[in-house]
Amino acid sequence: MKRVFKIIGIISLVLVLLVCGVIDYLSTTIDIDQIKQQISNTVKERTGRELLIKGELDLSFFPWIKVEIGETHFGNAVGFDGDFASFSRAQASLKLMPLFSKQVEMNTLVFDDFTLNLSQQKNGLNNWDDLAKAGEDKSTGKTAPEEKAGPAGALALFLEGVEIRNASVSFQDDQAGSSMALTSFNLSAGQIGLQRDVPFTIDFKISLSEPQIAGEYQLKGIANIDPDAGLLKVKEFILDSNLAATGLPVETIALGVKANLDFDMERQQLAIKPFALETNVTGEAIPNKSAKFTVNSDIAFDAKAMVATLKPLTFGTPGGTIQGDLVYAQKGQKKQIDFNLGADQIDVNRFIAPVPESTTGAAAEKQAVKETVAKDNQGLRNLLVNGDLTVGKLVKDTLLITDIAMLIKMQDGVLDISPMTARLYQGLANNNINVDLRGAAPKVRAKLDVKGFQIGEYLKAAADKDVIEGTANVSADLRLTAADADTIKRSLNGTAAFNIFDGALKGINIPDMIRRAKATLSGQAPPPASSQKTDFTELSGTARITDGLVNNNDLRMKSPLLRISGEGRANLPQEQVDYLVTTTLVKSLSGQGGDDLKDLVGVPIPIRITGSFAEPDWELDLKSVLQDKVKAQARDIVDEVLKDPQKALEDPKKLLEGFKFK
Repeated sequence: MKRVFKIIGIISLVLVLLVCGVIDYLSTTIDIDQIKQQISNTVKERTGRELLIKGELDLSFFPWIKVEIGETHFGNAVGFDGDFASFSRAQASLKLMPLFSKQVEMNTLVFDDFTLNLSQQKNGLNNWDDLAKAGEDKSTGKTAPEEKAGPAGALALFLEGVEIRNASVSFQDDQAGSSMALTSFNLSAGQIGLQRDVPFTIDFKISLSEPQIAGEYQLKGIANIDPDAGLLKVKEFILDSNLAATGLPVETIALGVKANLDFDMERQQLAIKPFALETNVTGEAIPNKSAKFTVNSDIAFDAKAMVATLKPLTFGTPGGTIQGDLVYAQKGQKKQIDFNLGADQIDVNRFIAPVPESTTGAAAEKQAVKETVAKDNQGLRNLLVNGDLTVGKLVKDTLLITDIAMLIKMQDGVLDISPMTARLYQGLANNNINVDLRGAAPKVRAKLDVKGFQIGEYLKAAADKDVIEGTANVSADLRLTAADADTIKRSLNGTAAFNIFDGALKGINIPDMIRRAKATLSGQAPPPASSQKTDFTELSGTARITDGLVNNNDLRMKSPLLRISGEGRANLPQEQVDYLVTTTLVKSLSGQGGDDLKDLVGVPIPIRITGSFAEPDWELDLKSVLQDKVKAQARDIVDEVLKDPQKALEDPKKLLEGFKFK
């Protein structure tokens, strides 16, 4: 029996040597030029394009089935210049003997200087359209179905490596007037095999013409493919990139990603655990000209269900860190986001820079804003949101808001933030905000209710205005269109009410204003200026707003010295005011008026406020008031004389005691 096996072995060896000899003989007798021509003819027949193999075609069959092709050019479509694709060298080698044992062993695949030129003309015609048609079944016009692969594990694959060197892809879009280029693409992978760790590196450059962006990318990691289990794993994955932009607020972006990836090909489930992203951006429009952002999370993605989960999630910004969890799901055209997020502190000043105002091209800029808003809203209408957000402390400029909590919902293009509570300068805010995104521009309705807050501290922090102080209760029900600042002012409608207690108007002392006007009219030197502040115990009023015009007719102010009423309007789009304040002295106090005002007690004194919001004019017509007072006194004297002439003539001095104009 041993002799039989020995004989069979000898015979097999002889047969193998014979086959190898035949293969080696054929390799020396093949007409290479004829093969090159046959390849070109076949490509021409199937694509209608020219294939030119300018370089050498090297074939060998033992101990490797080897193909090496030199410089090769693939022609472009009719109406397009240059090559569609080209390469300087391609090489592949397959070991012959392992094939008999269902093993595929290949040497390193090499691809040098591959170039692909994609183009679209102004009429929308692409230089790949004819290739897409060539892939269709000529009898049915349908794309031929792909043949199903054999059972997993039928072949054992081993590849010594893959080298793609200096590849490039360009896309010229004449219709859009833009271009893109991917250059210096290099891929290196070694000892590729099933269920084997395969290290790889990829690097390339990319540039865009509109906007002008140029960047460099590098990827590396260790991949492992297990087709029997349907698993793809990439560990120690690292992505590093650097981008530079021209004409954009952000000038440079440095991005780094570290992750481990597990992909179940059968279930189509991807797990990225952990995922770490860090990016640094620079630019003149960025506070401190640079900012750093980080994302750390465990990510799970189900491609069949189209659900992505980020849990736990940590998002770091220059102004604070947000933590929690987030789930994203896509159901048809609808996209759903559920989240639970919170931050101890967010300093908005650290990552939002003020936008400088410019008068040049203002109209065009406003139109661009409107178009951008309308375009962005298209995607928001298919977004479903359900989540809650808390912020311990929010800082914007010098404004400080604490203990923020809000419930956020969005459905069918309508955003609802209700309730939204916060602590605001010793007061409590309880607001509801509704935003309708179904139109060209968002329609906003806001119901605001703030109680017990220090309005002076708030205005100084929010608007840099030191005009009033006191403890305030404010409520409002407002509607507006949020396209740009002008549109907001013109579209503002609603009602508002306020009550302010134990405060003061700053920048004006009404009693002192009256004193100085009276002294001037009497020919006397004006008294020394007093503190520019008018104290009050209560200030209240309501307003009705119609298309940016604010009307008020029930202003009331009480103080130990004064009673004030007011009515008028403010034009928000034009930032103009026309308001009449009527002041009545109820008594004279030396602290804010002096005894020289006692003769004006009970006399209504009008003060007209006109002009711009920035520089209003205060007009006090005390002369008319005093003249009216004199006329009234004169009428009283005449009445007394007519009533009892004899008595009036008995003591004329007493009759004229109250008649004076100083």
